[in-house]
Amino acid sequence: MENRIFNEFLSDFMQHNIVECPNCHQRADVRVLDDLKYKYVNTSTSKITCLHCGYNKTLRNGSHFESLTLFLTTTCSENTLWALNETHLQWLEDYISASHRTRPLSSNQSLASRLPQWLTSAKNRKMVLKGIQKLKAKLKD
Repeated sequence: MENRIFNEFLSDFMQHNIVECPNCHQRADVRVLDDLKYKYVNTSTSKITCLHCGYNKTLRNGSHFESLTLFLTTTCSENTLWALNETHLQWLEDYISASHRTRPLSSNQSLASRLPQWLTSAKNRKMVLKGIQKLKAKLKD
């Protein structure tokens, strides 16, 4: 993989979240209806929709982040590997797979700077990538 600067923030991935439907426990999508660039996540309005059972609800004031379970989670060596959506999962795979990870010098708030040590450790790379593949398979089910 080419040298890439990983300067994304978690908020860059929050417009769409994949969660567990509170009704049938299958995959449901949460779409943030507000522009997060100008609003805090905890004041946003979102809509949750489940294609399996038809569950459909508008959530106000960021309540979806507090009351819903992420769908893309798996256990990875006594830790929890999670992703908000496909784009976030792909970012994680790109970052973990990168042989040279470059972060912006001035940003201690970037997502790359906030990842836990177990996730970024070279000794765990193979295990984490296996976990990412498990999450990708979960998306196809």
